[in-house]
Amino acid sequence: MSSPVDKIESVFSPHSTLSLSHEYEYRPQQRAMATFVAGAIEDSRHLLIEAPTGVGKSLAYLLPAALIAIRDERKAVISTHTKNLQDQLFSKDIPIVANLLEIPLRTAVMKGRKNYLCSTRLRHVLSHAGNLLESRDEDHLQRIAAWAESTNSGDIEKLGFVPSARLWQQICSEQEICSPRKCGMDCFYQRVRDQVRNAHMVIMNHALFFTLLPEEGTDDGILFRNDFVIFDEAQTVEAAAVACFEKRLSLNTVLGTLHRAFNARTKKGLLSRLRQPQRSAFLNAEKAAEDFFGNLRLAVPPGGDEGIRKEFRVTSPGIVPNILEQPLDEVQSLLEKKERSADETKATEFTAIRNALSQIQNTVEVFLSQKEPANCYWVEMRDEHSSLCYAPVEVADLLRERLFRKNTTVIMTSATLSVNGSLDYFRHRIGADDAETRILDSPFPLDKQMRLCVPMGMPGPDEAGYAATLPSWILHCVARSNGGALVLFTNIRLMKEVAEKVRDGIESRGLQLLVQDGRVARDVLLEEFREDVHSVLFGLESFWSGIDVPGDSLRHVIITRLPFPVPSHPVSKARMELLTGRGENSFTSYSLPEAILKFRQGAGRLIRKNSDSGFITILDSRVTSRWYGRTFVSSLARCPVDIMRPDGSVEEWAEPTP
Repeated sequence: MSSPVDKIESVFSPHSTLSLSHEYEYRPQQRAMATFVAGAIEDSRHLLIEAPTGVGKSLAYLLPAALIAIRDERKAVISTHTKNLQDQLFSKDIPIVANLLEIPLRTAVMKGRKNYLCSTRLRHVLSHAGNLLESRDEDHLQRIAAWAESTNSGDIEKLGFVPSARLWQQICSEQEICSPRKCGMDCFYQRVRDQVRNAHMVIMNHALFFTLLPEEGTDDGILFRNDFVIFDEAQTVEAAAVACFEKRLSLNTVLGTLHRAFNARTKKGLLSRLRQPQRSAFLNAEKAAEDFFGNLRLAVPPGGDEGIRKEFRVTSPGIVPNILEQPLDEVQSLLEKKERSADETKATEFTAIRNALSQIQNTVEVFLSQKEPANCYWVEMRDEHSSLCYAPVEVADLLRERLFRKNTTVIMTSATLSVNGSLDYFRHRIGADDAETRILDSPFPLDKQMRLCVPMGMPGPDEAGYAATLPSWILHCVARSNGGALVLFTNIRLMKEVAEKVRDGIESRGLQLLVQDGRVARDVLLEEFREDVHSVLFGLESFWSGIDVPGDSLRHVIITRLPFPVPSHPVSKARMELLTGRGENSFTSYSLPEAILKFRQGAGRLIRKNSDSGFITILDSRVTSRWYGRTFVSSLARCPVDIMRPDGSVEEWAEPTP
């Protein structure tokens, strides 16, 4: 086999078979990226690379990854943030790579084990359904049993309906219960594991990756022996890592775990025939859990709108007494006794419940004692429900030790990783101190494809009159492009208020208004937006990144507010305090670069193809009135800039972008 670099030069040359395809356009940036990726893998180096939209980064990393994985019998782990990209890689891009290489490429998609049906557990529940299930779940159980006879994947996503969480919890793969010895290849998850073991390339999401990330590497690998890892959509890596190490616990979680063994209300569970004296252990534990979370709710300040999530930071240990420890100990002792006399399947179920209760106890103990000072602790409230939460303030040290180690290769790529033309901020946040960095040019003539528009005479987001005048500004923007507008918000309440105020004005123009208010699934909204070129979509966090709407359906991105991190959120506040304690300016060291990265993600929704064109409008007067506003403007490609007045009139700004 020729060297990877030689093959890359051949495949991505201007006169290659790939370049002659009517669906492909030669891009020197793609060729350069593929060469950088191959070199990093060959030399066991870490690489951070910003590849703007249009570079074709998927093929640029898949081809060298496949070449080296096949040649050296290594495993390439590809991690993404969104399912859409996973599907694109598996169904579209990897088949292209396999065809170009003309060599069999074994690929597997891996999800968290709870996504898969466990045949052993299914048989157990079918045999004891009367004791384990409520009557409303029995129909779904029979439908799942029939599906199990025909499905090849056992993946809940392919089921066709959504079973109750309590039912799926009893039949999905679980670590203590579903194993190669007990289940064999009859189990869907064990089949997936076997495919992964034999694959050259494994695709997973960031959340699963960090769940699997071990304390120590595996024979100079990250997850598998001698592997290398490529993160696409890498701008979300830090958030995914924090979410993985984050712990949260609610009353429903505790009760759900107890009810797997015995539910005093329904008399269902593994111990459905439990005698009256022993039932008191479960009743006491349930009562203790209800009292504990009730006390937690009373310990934080009241307030907040109904249905709106509120977080209250906890900075001192012992916010409430730990009244859960002893009742949960008693339940575990009872389960341990039952485990000794149970058959193997039932015994492993008891073990799993005991371990889950032990984890609950540990979470409560860490939260109340705050014995891990690197964490931020808070209580999350929604209506009358409370949850205790904690998470690391930073993950750089964790990732530096577990991920960016010597003799391994970690490659991270995204269209938006840089701040002020440098990857230093991103590198610092994720602990990639020694990683090589590259920033590629855009293959698009962005100066000819887009125009930037800023307001003049609009109140600032924190000034009186902003919320009242925002609807009229949005209507002016929508009229300018006659729909085809993605309007990005940072606050759900403001979004809903504005939507009601502009609905008549938008619909009177013959345009459809779509709002991410929770009534319609995100993917359904996105598909409607794609299909209707005269629609307007109001979106929140999940629409700022990871969506691809090329063509006339999206010709105007309207950013209602510069997306600074919410300073009152416990983790953000803890990060800013940490930086201040180090003598740094928390605004310039954290808040501003975080906002710029998210701003670039939102603006990046506009130009997805060489033929796209349109407007980016920033309805935040700070972009022109504050010293840092120019930093946001300069983070975009150089392009013409317009000024919009309160009456909707637009004129070109004499001062071009820097």
